Parts: sequence; structure tokens; C-alpha cells
Amino acid sequence: MSRLQRGSGILVLAAVIALWQLLAMLGVVTENQLASPTRIVAATVEELQEGTLAREIMATARRIIIGFSFAVVFGVLSGFALGRSKLLHAAFAPIIEFLRPMPVVAILPIAIFVLGLGDRMTYSVVAFASGWIILLHAMDGIRSIDPVLIDTGRTFHIRPLRQFLTIALPASAPHTFTGMRVGFGIAVIVTVVVELISGFGGGLGDYIGVSQGALRVPEAYSGIVLVAILGYGLAQLFALLERRLMAWHHGFKQQAR
Repeated sequence: MSRLQRGSGILVLAAVIALWQLLAMLGVVTENQLASPTRIVAATVEELQEGTLAREIMATARRIIIGFSFAVVFGVLSGFALGRSKLLHAAFAPIIEFLRPMPVVAILPIAIFVLGLGDRMTYSVVAFASGWIILLHAMDGIRSIDPVLIDTGRTFHIRPLRQFLTIALPASAPHTFTGMRVGFGIAVIVTVVVELISGFGGGLGDYIGVSQGALRVPEAYSGIVLVAILGYGLAQLFALLERRLMAWHHGFKQQAR
């Protein structure tokens, strides 16, 4: 991304914030409807100084990272297994198609019944929600590999494990990382939704819900903004990791152009 593109994005963001502040100052919207940016910043600084928000941010970040990590393990391993085995794919395809359109919020009551309120339930729901999209992308990545690559490996008598590590895994990596990227966004959303609905164990979702119930409008907006900042920051860390692991693929795409 060029400096001009980055600068235009910053300018647009600054213009939106300035317009937001102007509407609040002119009384077009009341503070009970839309807190001004200055009030939100003041509330955020005050809560951070008290230590309240710091605990909530760390709790949400921990749940996102752990839940997403479980999702990656479940999604990648299951996706590769279903993609490699026609028998497993045929056996589990009906279950996958049945569960795929199910809203994540719909399984939350079941998760609470089975696992109770707590981090274990949150991790499980986040892993389930994010894991499906990773599974599907990993499975499609394995199934879309050019058969010529596999046949070439067999021609040179490459053992199955080495064939998987040197041919199948790199060839399916772009699909798999796409699923991880989408799954990470889902993990952030689901974590906050679970915290908001369950109202247990703290976190930014719980903080937003409590602030909204107490009519603490600036604090509620502060929690929403911090969710966006936290999600953006973690997404940038994941993008950095992806660029490091997929440097060979990005270089190949540039050469292809």
C-alpha cells in the first residue's frame, strides 16, 4: 500500500471523527444517543487509569487467542483428513452441510447447558464458530490440488508423508490461510457476543452490556471502540505471521505478474 493510500485512509477517518464531534457539539445527536469522541476518549482514559478496562481487554484478548487456536487445530486437521479421504468426506458431508448454516448464537444455550458459564464454554463456542470456516477452506484446498502434482510425486516414489508435507501442504496453504483469516474475524465477533449474552467472567462484551444497562453511554461506546481496536491489532499480528509463513507464495504471485 502506497503512502498516498495510507494517507487518504487516515484523512477519511479523521474527517469522520471530526464530523461526529461536530454533530455532537451542535446538538444534532444527544449524548444519550451518540457520545462525542472527546467524551469517549475521556471515559476510556479514566477507566484505564482505574484498571477496569485493562482487565476487560486482557480477558477478551485471551479468549480470542485461545479459542482461535483451538479452531485452527480442529479446522486444519479435520479439513486435511476430510480432503484427503474420499470415504471420510462422503461419511461426514451430510453432517457438515447440516451444521454449516446454523447460527452460532443458536448453539450458545446448548453450550451453557453442557459446559456451564465460564471460559471453557467461551473457548468451545469460539472454536466451533471459527473452526468450521477453517475446516471448509482446508478441505477445499486439499481437494483442489492439481492431480498432476500428486501423480508426479508417486512417479518419483515419494513416500506418502513426505508427499503430504512437500506437495499437498504447500499447495493447499493459500486456501487454508484464507480460512484462518476469515475465521479470526469470526472469533473476535463471537467472543464479544458470548461475553455480552452470558454476562459472566468480564471481558469487553460484558463491559459493554453492563455500561449499556447502567446508561453509561460514553463507557458503552468506549467498549465498542476498544473491541474494534483490539480486533484490528490482533488481526495485524496474524497478518504479519501469515506474511512470514507464506512469503514464498507472495513472491511467486509477484513473479507471475
